[in-house]
Amino acid sequence: MVKQSSLTRGNVAKMFDINPETLRYYETQKLIKKPLRLHNNYRIYDKEDIAHIHFILKAKKSGLSLKEIQILLNFSLTPKVDREKIRTVIQEKSRNISERIKQLRSTQKALDKLFLLCKQDKQSPECPILNAFSKRSNGSL
Repeated sequence: MVKQSSLTRGNVAKMFDINPETLRYYETQKLIKKPLRLHNNYRIYDKEDIAHIHFILKAKKSGLSLKEIQILLNFSLTPKVDREKIRTVIQEKSRNISERIKQLRSTQKALDKLFLLCKQDKQSPECPILNAFSKRSNGSL
């Protein structure tokens, strides 16, 4: 692990196994504050920056978007945390994921149906899968 006293952008990127440009992007998106700069213009990150980066990366692994992460970070900066609002953000994300799962299952069923149709219809010179995606198809997936 990198020493806490020399946390340049490259050091932080190595610490979290991310691209150094990711840190710059987080700065432009105002997810982290602009870090201090050394005389050689290297960015230097403090413990607070490291904590925010850790928060961002863990939240991303949980499926949150950067916009949602920004909302949560803003809540974390207020003196009195509004847990109800935080729960609302997470509940909405969970609903969105459930809806996406439903859509993916529906798409999977349609693709499975096309696969079986193609597998069973060996006599036709035309491919049912290609027909389903072409203009010749009058049905939908």
